[in-house]
Amino acid sequence: QTARRLGIPVNRADSRQGNDFVFPAVVRLGSDVAALSTSSLSPARTAKLAARLRAAWPQMCRDVPLGRPLRLASRESELAMAQSRLVAERLHEATGFDVEIIPFRTRGDAVADRRLESAGGKGLFVKELERAILSGQADLAVHSLKDMPSSCPDGLAFAALMDRQTAFDCLVLRPGLTGRPVRIGTSSARRIAQGRALFSDAQFVPLRGNLRTRLSKLDGGEFDALILAEAGLRRLGLQERVSRVFSPDQMIPSAGQGTLAVQCPFDGPVFDLVSQLDEPAVRTCCLAERAFIDRLNGGC
Repeated sequence: QTARRLGIPVNRADSRQGNDFVFPAVVRLGSDVAALSTSSLSPARTAKLAARLRAAWPQMCRDVPLGRPLRLASRESELAMAQSRLVAERLHEATGFDVEIIPFRTRGDAVADRRLESAGGKGLFVKELERAILSGQADLAVHSLKDMPSSCPDGLAFAALMDRQTAFDCLVLRPGLTGRPVRIGTSSARRIAQGRALFSDAQFVPLRGNLRTRLSKLDGGEFDALILAEAGLRRLGLQERVSRVFSPDQMIPSAGQGTLAVQCPFDGPVFDLVSQLDEPAVRTCCLAERAFIDRLNGGC
């Protein structure tokens, strides 16, 4: 009554009578928008209709141009681009929409001369990609889940956790090495702490750079061995370089290691599209691992 006296439109949730307006259920896909309403007769039915439309819309629109490709933000490294191409291909197969990959150079990529802890620590490989989504430069981003801090920025979520082929660390030996490795390259505090129990007589030497750079330094004789994520080697077709795979009893992997995380706004149409790539078993396992690390006040 007060609102009416002030000329303010009224919608009463407890009555179908005397309403000045109704709230439709809005479904968006890119620039296409649909509003559904049962004229206040059944909000539950409206919600069900909207849910069915969201599920069916990508298939309905497979042959209808979105107006532009979906913009996917990626780190510019060879491995990151390979992972982004994989997601882009699967997203196109699932939805019919074209995907444009936009490479970004992150803080973690730029700082290659010292340990990440001294350069700011958490999120160094992901912040630029997250800012690209929040600023509208990109619609989604592909990350290695192990690089992600324990929480997403407000407004963003993981629409898909997928393609976890292997979670384990591995040893890559220098070609021709016959004895035990003496100089092992890695800058991971986690790998060094556990590696010392396996190679008590070895020296662990800091090593940064992309995967090809690390392997080049190994082959050039700077190191006897490297400790790397097995998944990265496999995604670049370099699985023959794996000399030994460490079991979790020997070396506990990073939380979410080997998993691709596709991040986007949680309340937009892109989330509905990308969520078709989500693998529930992978999500359950990775969220459990991340919850454990979070409880320890850890991070990426």
